[in-house]
Amino acid sequence: MILSLVPLQTTKGEGVIMTRVDQLAANFIALVRSKTKEEWVTFSDINQIDIGIIRDFLDVADQISDNLSIGRVRDSISIHMMDEDDLSSTYAVNTVSPFLVCVDLSAGTYRCEQECESIRWLDVMLKTVLEHKQNIDTLIQLLVQKVISSQHMPPIIVNEYGEAFTEGKDIYGGSNLFSRLKDSDRIGQNLKKLNHGHHSDIGFLRGGSKTHDVLFCKECGLRVPYPTEIKTFGELRSYLRERIS
Repeated sequence: MILSLVPLQTTKGEGVIMTRVDQLAANFIALVRSKTKEEWVTFSDINQIDIGIIRDFLDVADQISDNLSIGRVRDSISIHMMDEDDLSSTYAVNTVSPFLVCVDLSAGTYRCEQECESIRWLDVMLKTVLEHKQNIDTLIQLLVQKVISSQHMPPIIVNEYGEAFTEGKDIYGGSNLFSRLKDSDRIGQNLKKLNHGHHSDIGFLRGGSKTHDVLFCKECGLRVPYPTEIKTFGELRSYLRERIS
């Protein structure tokens, strides 16, 4: 039987309208608080909850929500040791949340970094709700802030063929789950998070000419010159959109 959630009581006065993200956060909080931490750790029957609440919450934060299922998954991590062979280890991706997205359970691991990142993100959000005892309005706003901070910067289309610079994967084991690139970020200071397709080594040439700086892909040679007065990703996207059209 699907769990029927009771609407949360908030202290917002009459006439104050909750945004869609507020409502999705409130729904997620009600679902998570319907069980204890121990119950979530041992949870095994996805038919006992409204999976639409989980999917909607993942979607609004630009996380993968396909093929939601129950299970645990481990990820591998390599540690580089100076003058020694690299060490490999594994760690549990979802320690409390029982949810997986688009994972081949028979393989015992994830198929791509984005899937693993979404599983980790949901685990963090579920633990956030369980661990915080503040009033509901404060918790809703905390989750809304995390959702907004999780949303990916839109792709920057660089040519008529549709090639684009996009925000890279979570390469620091969760450290930038809530620190996404923003249109207001300065270009030269945030290249470690930028990808070109499957290529993640993007270079920045300041003063490539008297009038232009250059972004370039070190792996395939793509070069994207743009006027030196452009400083942020948002300005670059607008410039290239006008240039391509």
